[in-house]
Amino acid sequence: MNYKMFFTKFIYFLLAFNSKGNYTTYFKFIKHNNKNGCVEANTTQRMANKFNVIKGFCHEQNCTNFKGIYTLPFCCKVYGYECDDNVINNA
Repeated sequence: MNYKMFFTKFIYFLLAFNSKGNYTTYFKFIKHNNKNGCVEANTTQRMANKFNVIKGFCHEQNCTNFKGIYTLPFCCKVYGYECDDNVINNA
């Protein structure tokens, strides 16, 4: 079996493995370029446990300034928001 075929089958396995389960939105506070932020993603509980995140939304934490979208391979799209400086200090 050549590497390309193995890699392709491995990707399909990972996609199938991650696709089972209920999807919920999770968030996590981050610090990026010395600014407080929050990232959220719609993913399974299994994947959320790997990233040690909390169930909920960034806007519930008063992080509403949308900054962009990043795609994590084999996982999900992550949405980034900037927070008020006091949000993380009070959490």
